Amino acid sequence: MTRRRRSTPCLVVLCLAAALSACATDRTGTKRPPSPETLPIESAPGTRTDDAARSTAGVVTMGPLPPVTEVDAAVPLPVGQPPRVPYVDGTTVVLPGGRQVALERPPKLFAEDIAGESYGAMARVPAGWISTTYDFMQDVSTFHSPDGSFRRRPAGSGPISVSPDGRRVLTWDTGQTVLLDSGSQDITEDVLTVPGVSAARLEPVGLVGRRGRQVVLNLLNLRHMTAAGVVVTDGRDVVEVPGVARAASVSARAGIISGTHHRGTRARASTVYSLDGESLLHAPGFELVGFSPDGTLAVGVPHRWNPRRVVVVSMATGKVLLHLELRGSLTWEDDRHVLVAMSRVTRTTLRQGLLRVSLDGAAVWAVPMRSRPLLSGRPNHGPHPVLQPD
Repeated sequence: MTRRRRSTPCLVVLCLAAALSACATDRTGTKRPPSPETLPIESAPGTRTDDAARSTAGVVTMGPLPPVTEVDAAVPLPVGQPPRVPYVDGTTVVLPGGRQVALERPPKLFAEDIAGESYGAMARVPAGWISTTYDFMQDVSTFHSPDGSFRRRPAGSGPISVSPDGRRVLTWDTGQTVLLDSGSQDITEDVLTVPGVSAARLEPVGLVGRRGRQVVLNLLNLRHMTAAGVVVTDGRDVVEVPGVARAASVSARAGIISGTHHRGTRARASTVYSLDGESLLHAPGFELVGFSPDGTLAVGVPHRWNPRRVVVVSMATGKVLLHLELRGSLTWEDDRHVLVAMSRVTRTTLRQGLLRVSLDGAAVWAVPMRSRPLLSGRPNHGPHPVLQPD
C-alpha cells in the first residue's frame, strides 16, 4: 500500500498494528471482536474466503419487531433540553451551552458560486471545523478555524467518518479516498491508494481504532456494478475481511463492521462482523447502517427501502429496543438518545427542528420546529448534529 502526499499546506494520516488470534468475551458473555488497533492476517488481498468457512458460533439473530412508535412533527410535543452535542443551523454552529460560531463564507470562485450558503455534514477537529457545503451541483469541503473564519477548501466532498480521538476525518474526492489529519493549528491531506486497484474501485466506509489508524474500504466490481470484497488498510498493509462482500458502516471503538456476504444488489439481510470475518449479529430483512457511540447498539432500516422505518438493536441480545416511524435523519446524541432532524414542507416554507428520542420511545424537542423560506435549487439544511466520532 502506498500513499501519495498532496502538495497543499495542510496535514492527514493512518497505521495498522499486529495480529490478534482470539476474540475476548465481555461481562455479558457476548463475543467481542479483536482490538480495533490490531488485525489478524487471514487472507491476501484479492483472495476470497468461502462463505461456508465463516464462523457462525455465537451469532445473535435480531428479534421480533415491537409495536412501531410514530414520530410526527405535526403532533405537539414538549420542549426539552438543547442538544448535548454541537449542531449546525444554516451557517452557524451552536455549541452545548448555547455559544454560537458563525462560519465565514468562502470566497467566490465564480459569480454563480453558492458555497457557504449553508452547511451539511460537519466534523469538529482540534484545528477547527471541516464541513460540507454545496456548489455547482456537488458537495465540496471547507475548513474553518475554531472561531469560524474561513481557511481554505481541502480535498474531498465532506466528512464521512471521524476517529474517536477527533483528529482524523475520512472523506472522498472524485474517486480518491482522502484522509484529513488535524494538528492544533492546521490539517494535512493524504490520498490512499491500493496497489493494483484503481481508485474508482475503492469506496471509503469508515475508520477503525481510537486514532483512526485503519481505514475500511469496499472493493467494487465496476464492470458488473457489484460488491467485490472489503479490505482494511493502514496506508501500508492491506488485509481482506474474509467472507464479507460489502460493508455499510463501521464502529471504530468496537472494531466491528456491518455488511453482507452477498455480492449482488439484492441482499435481504445484514450482518455485523468482527474484523476477522466472524458473524456477531444477523438482521434478516434489514440493513444495519450505523452503531451507537460505544458500539453496543446497531441501527437498521428495512431492505425493502422504507425511509420512515428505523430500528435500534442490541448487539448482545438481538432485542429490538426501538422501532420508529419518522420523517427525518437520525444521529446518536449519546448511547441512550438519538437526535432526529425533522422537516415539513409546504408550498413556500420549510419547518425544521431537532427531536430527541430516548430508547424507551419518549420524544421531546431539542431544537423546536421553526419556519424558513424554501430555497429552490439549493440544499435546505435544517438543524443537524455535528458528525460524532465513530
